Amino acid sequence: MPIDPKILGSATSAFFGARAEARIVRTVVPVVPVDITAEYPTVNANLDTSSLPIARELVVRDVTNEVRETLRSAELFAHCFDRRFWRRAIGVTLVEIERSEGSVLPVRALYDAAANDPGLGVNPLYYDGSLWYALPDVIYAALVGPVPPIRRALRLVGRGVQRGLRQVRLRGTRYVDPREADPFVAMVEERLRIRNDPTLAAEERDRLELFLKITANSGSYGVQARFDRHELAHPVELVVHGPDDIARVTWMDVVEDPGPYAFPPIAASITAGGRLMLGLAQKLVEDAGGHYAMCDTDALAIVSTKEGGWIECESPDGSGRIRALSHDEVRAILVRFESLNPYDRALVPDLWKVVHGSLEHRLLAYVISAKRYVLFRRNPTDIVEVSAEDDGEVVADEELADWTEHGLGQFLDPLPDDDPSRPNRDVDGRRVWVKEAWRWVLERAHGEDPPLPEWAERYALSQFSLSSPTIAGWFRGRDARLDRVDRMRPGTFGLLAHPNAFMKNLYDHAWPAAPYERDPRCWTEVSWYDRRNAQPIRVRGLGPNASADEAARAAERGEVVVLTLGDVLRRYETRPEHKSLAPDGSPATGTTCGLLRRRPVRSTPALTHLAGKEGNKLLERVTGEVTRPEDYRSDYGTREDTWPYVAAVLRMIGREKVACLAELDPSTVWRAIQDATNPRRASTRAKLSAAAAAFAHDELRRRGLQPANDPTAVLSQLLAAESATSQTRVCECGCGKELGPRRRRWYSNACRQRALRRAQPTPGST
Repeated sequence: MPIDPKILGSATSAFFGARAEARIVRTVVPVVPVDITAEYPTVNANLDTSSLPIARELVVRDVTNEVRETLRSAELFAHCFDRRFWRRAIGVTLVEIERSEGSVLPVRALYDAAANDPGLGVNPLYYDGSLWYALPDVIYAALVGPVPPIRRALRLVGRGVQRGLRQVRLRGTRYVDPREADPFVAMVEERLRIRNDPTLAAEERDRLELFLKITANSGSYGVQARFDRHELAHPVELVVHGPDDIARVTWMDVVEDPGPYAFPPIAASITAGGRLMLGLAQKLVEDAGGHYAMCDTDALAIVSTKEGGWIECESPDGSGRIRALSHDEVRAILVRFESLNPYDRALVPDLWKVVHGSLEHRLLAYVISAKRYVLFRRNPTDIVEVSAEDDGEVVADEELADWTEHGLGQFLDPLPDDDPSRPNRDVDGRRVWVKEAWRWVLERAHGEDPPLPEWAERYALSQFSLSSPTIAGWFRGRDARLDRVDRMRPGTFGLLAHPNAFMKNLYDHAWPAAPYERDPRCWTEVSWYDRRNAQPIRVRGLGPNASADEAARAAERGEVVVLTLGDVLRRYETRPEHKSLAPDGSPATGTTCGLLRRRPVRSTPALTHLAGKEGNKLLERVTGEVTRPEDYRSDYGTREDTWPYVAAVLRMIGREKVACLAELDPSTVWRAIQDATNPRRASTRAKLSAAAAAFAHDELRRRGLQPANDPTAVLSQLLAAESATSQTRVCECGCGKELGPRRRRWYSNACRQRALRRAQPTPGST
């Protein structure tokens, strides 16, 4: 039985990626990091999603009343630690909520006003409309905040088993029969057996482990979420299904085809189940009076010391301290999850495992923002547990236990790979320069002022492959002067430099590209070309303390100022956690420290953009080859018409001023404002919309607020700010007159009388 496309569209709109957030920023805290064993196969097993692909047919059941009763249950939290509850009461269930009034839900939004793409946060949502979520997300919302009103809930259930299924052997190891056992649980168990098998050679063990890891994760989740973007020569008609019951028909020259095994209901349920597992751990920590420093997909860094107690940290309550859980309290929290362990206990005794020996040796965390953190020890030779009230003295032989490369990994290694006296990789194969970058960040976090690393003056370069005629065209000026054998050839590599932010304020800056050079010591000697016109250009890097005047003088000399790794490093430590608020409730900035708050999100269907897959052309976006969202993302407009927002702001401006700004006749402006309907002419609507957005942008700046990038969001920002700060109303006719706080009608007397006279029929009219 085929699934209704409406359900697939609802499931796709309920799909959110992995959760990653920073909760305690720019503050060194003791932590016990933990992570889930094979999160996606684990969630797959607990939700029993493997029963759907092998079913003879799929049935969609309406379980609205059942879900409402489940969410109202006083035992909901306890039920979440029962595998039978996950299979029978959760499963693959899609829920449409009617109106969210502060429920804590996944929200994809433009938290960073300067970003092209939205980010994912789990925050209080105020939404005037309906939205689709997978049931695990709604359960978490019910556990930590207001229960969102349920409009309807649909569950996918499998009936029977397909014919022709047979057992398979996992690369010469274990036989798995999908009719009798979960294949992905079997893969995880077999991987752990192989890891501890002394009879296998190390190379064979690594090969089998890697195969089983990739197959288990991609089979249980990855292939379910696969969509492939194809650019067509001519537009085709598309029927787009999303969160609304009515599909929209559009013409586009880009299509997104589902992969051969794509099934959005399972994909949405798997990621939601992972967020619920993470959320259960966070709730247990918070219920015990504790906190976490950060979370990332399947990992959680719990603030903890051996005995527990208070530690210094900026906090929302203004006390300047937070409570660290004891190690025994952490162990008790992890034990709660053993009932959700689907694996052989001999192989996986603990579903949540403690990493980096943090219960035996004190571990510290320093977090900048989501996916930017380091775990370290101040004295790795000291195995004695230090209390939470230690004096914080920095020991020279600091050891980094783990760190992320997010925000640095896209740049080429500035250390030569042919210097035996200084290898560019450590014993674990990780890049030494990134490790040195984190050491520099940590020294500054400890209040020191260390010099920048020796590689800081080298250009921050990215690598690209010559994979299309467009990229080959970057070097047509160079190649025209060379013999064929010396020209850039398909498959070869090149270098990209990134213009400094100073250049954006000076002129339409160039985009430098160069043939590949392996030795970073020679990066200043390569020949650079402007990707826009293939002409030779000169590049240079400025020092970390350079000013805009120096950049201007370089521009006058015809030089393009590009980022150095020192520039990147200084910006790296000031990355704000946009998805949260500072401890005092203000917007988080690059200097915010301490325990953050959740950031409320307010939106409406008119501000909800319907977008396709965002993870396209990732390498090209990192290297700067692709910068416009329309080149890698398909947008299908908003859920509702945005004109009422435009009309409301136009009324604030006033009819005469709008007519001047938009260069339109005042009568045209009056009709658009009074009727609050879309002007028939697209050019008129565009002019009025642009005038409203420009006014809103400038007005927000004047009030000291940061305008969003999206024009409709800017209008909504201004209207929200106006309603919060002003008790006056503006005449609906667009004349700009203020009516005062006590006026019930939104018209001045004179304007209302004129409107009534116009409405009276003249003699002889019909």
